[in-house]
Amino acid sequence: MPIRVRLALAFALVMAVVLGITGIFVYASTRDGLDSAIDRELRARLAGVVAIVVDDGDDLGDPRRDVLERVDQEGFVQVLRPDGSVADSTDPDLTETPLLDPDQADSLVASGGTREVTIAPGDTGLRIVAADTRDDGVTYTVIVGASVAERDATVSDLGSKLLIGGPIALLLAAAAAYGVAAAALRPVERMRREAEGIATGPAAGPGSARRLPVGAANDEIGRLGTTLNEMLARIELAFERERSFVSDASHELRTPLSILKMEIDMALAAGRSREELTEALSSAAEETDRLVALAEDLLVLARSDQGGLPLRRAPLAAGDLAERIAGRFERRAAEAGRSIEIRGDALSDALDADEARLEQALSNLVDNALRHGAGTVTVEFSRAGAATEISVSDEGSGFPEAFRERAFERFTRADEARARGGSGLGLSLVSAIAEAHGGEAGIDPERARVWLRIPAPEPLIVL
Repeated sequence: MPIRVRLALAFALVMAVVLGITGIFVYASTRDGLDSAIDRELRARLAGVVAIVVDDGDDLGDPRRDVLERVDQEGFVQVLRPDGSVADSTDPDLTETPLLDPDQADSLVASGGTREVTIAPGDTGLRIVAADTRDDGVTYTVIVGASVAERDATVSDLGSKLLIGGPIALLLAAAAAYGVAAAALRPVERMRREAEGIATGPAAGPGSARRLPVGAANDEIGRLGTTLNEMLARIELAFERERSFVSDASHELRTPLSILKMEIDMALAAGRSREELTEALSSAAEETDRLVALAEDLLVLARSDQGGLPLRRAPLAAGDLAERIAGRFERRAAEAGRSIEIRGDALSDALDADEARLEQALSNLVDNALRHGAGTVTVEFSRAGAATEISVSDEGSGFPEAFRERAFERFTRADEARARGGSGLGLSLVSAIAEAHGGEAGIDPERARVWLRIPAPEPLIVL
């Protein structure tokens, strides 16, 4: 069933219980109130009759004196002798038959309460009170009563109205609950239709994506719509990045593949000398190496996106890592008339890291410094709280301001014309490797410096 129907039924069930309990309470309270009013009136009349009997009890039953004629004629009075017989009564039908036997009369007098009796089956009920009194040494039992027909008619009429009005009120409440639920869920239905249009409609271009309608009220539904719109924005951004990633990857692969195809065609051309063939194959090998490196970088990033880059952590001496990096790029730096300097106060520290991945990250940074920077390249190992900070810097002018905010995005270069080589994945790889180690990477906005922090190994607890 639709949720609005389920809400209406649930509300109707609760209202049925509430109305039922309320109806029983009102019915019982009304009946008790009427009984209390009758009892108060009966006790007032009983006190008057007792006073009469005390004065003229010896004249009871004498038609000439008619002692009970002074009693209010509403209801009835019956006076019993000690043997249980009727001494006098205001009702001709009750002059022979006592309403209570001696035991019942004694019990009612002792309790001081009231009791309901009937003279004959099917007759209207009578509500009675009783008290003992004495006159000239004789104990009389005075019984005062009143018919409960009016009370029964009142509560019966009330019960009928409750039985008729209760279901009507329940139906009205259920209808109101359905209307309220429908009105409350109407924004959800609008969001659902809009979401269906987003899911089945044509793909929107950048910046033109549709969003779910959100009302002005800051309620649960409004916050839900805002959260879903934020989620859609993140999904749109992710799709846009994927499209950009595929486009940039295709562009990066096309260039070396085109060069490789051209070199192979030139090598296969007739009349090529041995030297020309060797040069063509060398160029083809260089482009193949570039393709292999690009494929490896893309694989690392893909694994990082899939939930974490797999690492083989092991204790690693920071100084040994620095020497290997310097040795790898020493010849290239010398050919460019530059140098690589290793320094820092953490060269003697041990790192808990994947040696191959960390070496790959630092190699990318040193390669970028040699490719795009100027002057001496400095690789520095320093302590940053509980982490080891490794930075690579040079004496160049630093990063352009527009490049800093997206420096770690994939296929992003400071040189948008792509005229200086590289795939634009270097800093993305550095960030992915740092995050895989539980650290982070960043750039210095003031100078040409890139850093990454690797958390220190946790101390071994010996039990």
